[in-house]
Amino acid sequence: MRKLFTATAALAFLVLIPQKVSPAPAAQICANATARNCFRGEVFLLDGNSMVTRAGQAVPIVGCASNTDCYMTSTAELFSSAGLQDVVTTALNAIASNGASLAEWDEVVVFTADFGPAKQPGPLFFRATDASGAPVNRVSNIGLGALVEPPAGAPYLGIVDGGNVKGFGAAPATTKYAPCGTAPRYPTDPPPSQTAGALCAPGLHTYFDALAQATAALYGPHLLGPDATTPLVAPPAIKTALVSSSGAPKFPTNGPSIDTWNALLDTGGSVLGGNTWRSDGTGSFLLGPPTADFDSSPPYAGTQIVRFRPMDLYVLGFAPSSSVPPLRSFIKATPADVSFPVAISSFNGAVGPNMGTRIGGVTLRPRTGLPASSPFANIVTANGGERIPSVGDAPQFIRQLWILVTKPQFLIDQIATAAGMAAGASPTAVDDSRAAQAKEQATEIDNLQKARRAWGSYFYMLTGYTGRVVSTYEGNVDDTAYWEFADAADDLQVFSASGLDMEMRGSELVGNSGGRTQSVLSIKSTPGAAGTITFTATPALGLRIQGSATASPSPTNVFTIRMRLPADKSLVGAAKGHVVLSGPAGQFELDFPQIGNLVPDGTFRNYTILLSQNITVDPNGTNPDGGAPIEQLKTTEVTDFTGKDYDTFTLTPSNVPMSGIDIESITIGNSTTATDVDKDCTGHYKLDGWLGADDNCPNLYNPDQADGNGDGVGDACEDFDGDGVPNACDDCAAVGGTGQRCQGTPNGLAACAVGGPEDPRASHPQAVVLLLLGAVIGGLTLRRFRRRGTRSQNLSNVTKRDARN
Repeated sequence: MRKLFTATAALAFLVLIPQKVSPAPAAQICANATARNCFRGEVFLLDGNSMVTRAGQAVPIVGCASNTDCYMTSTAELFSSAGLQDVVTTALNAIASNGASLAEWDEVVVFTADFGPAKQPGPLFFRATDASGAPVNRVSNIGLGALVEPPAGAPYLGIVDGGNVKGFGAAPATTKYAPCGTAPRYPTDPPPSQTAGALCAPGLHTYFDALAQATAALYGPHLLGPDATTPLVAPPAIKTALVSSSGAPKFPTNGPSIDTWNALLDTGGSVLGGNTWRSDGTGSFLLGPPTADFDSSPPYAGTQIVRFRPMDLYVLGFAPSSSVPPLRSFIKATPADVSFPVAISSFNGAVGPNMGTRIGGVTLRPRTGLPASSPFANIVTANGGERIPSVGDAPQFIRQLWILVTKPQFLIDQIATAAGMAAGASPTAVDDSRAAQAKEQATEIDNLQKARRAWGSYFYMLTGYTGRVVSTYEGNVDDTAYWEFADAADDLQVFSASGLDMEMRGSELVGNSGGRTQSVLSIKSTPGAAGTITFTATPALGLRIQGSATASPSPTNVFTIRMRLPADKSLVGAAKGHVVLSGPAGQFELDFPQIGNLVPDGTFRNYTILLSQNITVDPNGTNPDGGAPIEQLKTTEVTDFTGKDYDTFTLTPSNVPMSGIDIESITIGNSTTATDVDKDCTGHYKLDGWLGADDNCPNLYNPDQADGNGDGVGDACEDFDGDGVPNACDDCAAVGGTGQRCQGTPNGLAACAVGGPEDPRASHPQAVVLLLLGAVIGGLTLRRFRRRGTRSQNLSNVTKRDARN
């Protein structure tokens, strides 16, 4: 990814020479679970007992009006940057006091532990200011105003209040952001009171979406329209904690950035606001949810989740202005143009430029000049020209430092005392409360580390795989080892071919797919083992693959590649892939798949390999009932992997000559579901190397993953003859019947006899031939959609029919 700026006189203020910043030194790492003012899993734990000086007085960094109403410094500063500024300064001073050089972070994200108001106001964004109070700004021509450098010793541009970690748990990417709710809203509903700082809409936003909006507020939306006077932004009246019903800010001038795209802009469903407007076929325009989006991989492909749209990517510096389509605008609409809901005489929180986004059912009447369409080039011109730095020179990532303000001891004591009084002045209740609070905070710290790991991948998805967020201690080293291939220009800088013909095609439409898109790294041809692809990090942004089983609550434990081979029966059972991870301490190599071979059936498949653990079968496992030993699965650490960290890798997509391989994504990350639990037909463990959701027959041994009819369920698990016996365990899978036995035939195939042993019936050797022929023909079917069909038949303990014995 790009980070180095073009060193010209005009851009002298933007030149950042990346300094060598090492991972957090030992003095910065938390020594134990109760340590504070140190790093735990790339998150800085700031002691909530810290004191700061305000107006010459030492005050706690956490101020409380009650046990459940605590804020940074004071409630009066809830919507100002003062309290957050104290947190950031205190944390940076603590880092520097341990002798560490500070990285050039763009943003500092501040989370609080389990204290705070019942409804968190965050995520909020506050732009840092220089010594004169001017907002820091390093980007020109996107409506932010004058260029302003940060003061010395403050290596960040903005501060994000991430909110209370108690509110989002271990999976904020799937947890609905609390103020959004889940029920759809209708135009006749009263405008909701949204205490959140981030804009959200019922049923469509998660906590990460809200955080993404605050993160991107550093850059936009701030553009002027094509007339150079009318802004394309509006402060939504839905943010009732931040603005009045007319949209006037309720906070001081150094408060949060609240702009979003004007709701009368057709952005197609942007994280930063706007709306999705569609013609109803009569000339009127109807407001609704965004269309299903197919530019991402499962589980997000085909969903209506909001993402950054082309105009967002431009202001972020992730995409050129040429990629932004003409902007369709309804800004000139008036209340008289609203045909539904009825009785609207003025714009309000339900209808108009300040409405909450994606409130379904609002309809605008057709009239001349509505909507207006402007080439984006006109908007670029109206804002002073192309963004500086341009997409070719701008960093393709945002650097964040994550800080968690832990629960202060005085609050812990207050809550424990209250618990003791409620239990009749019980000392035991006081101790129990303190222990419960300590356990809860430990869980929250773990959850925040999991969230940080997941955040990098989620933000990458929101940008259409064109930009990243980096949240490591160094600021210039990415620990999210995940690549899709939508941005050919960036990806070609880090992926190089040796001995094979590679093509980065970028995002493209899939033929005859109804608008679905895909982005792939295509291997046009490879000679086999001598053809490799190597990832090498750029000088601007390094890579760290942490080879440890305990580096964080979500350690790196799997390698996954999503790829498809051409449908070619001559390649069945012939090919494997190979990966070499490399780092300062050495290398680690692996084949994929571990058992069996690559599947040449023309469909995308995930090949997942465990890195930090080996799963084996222990025939003498401990019997929980105390009886004779029983068969169990055994997991052991792969110390060859976990003893090293890695910063590059080399991929051999096939060890045999081949043409037409497509790679959709590569991930080296964490999985809690990558397990192999297959059994044979007698109920004994027989592992086939296919893990979790990768396995199209997840409980029955089938290393070939054959899927002759292309329905996503492995042939081994299907019951072609409908006799209740899965094919893998059926001696005559094409012939039904309660009594079956197989006989040898001169051509080597099995002949199936239907009936009991004493009363043999007609033989059907052609049945197996037809079964094999059907599997071959079905295997040649090209499936264009990138997601496999739904799996079925969860087989766990399969036995042969007694009638066969």
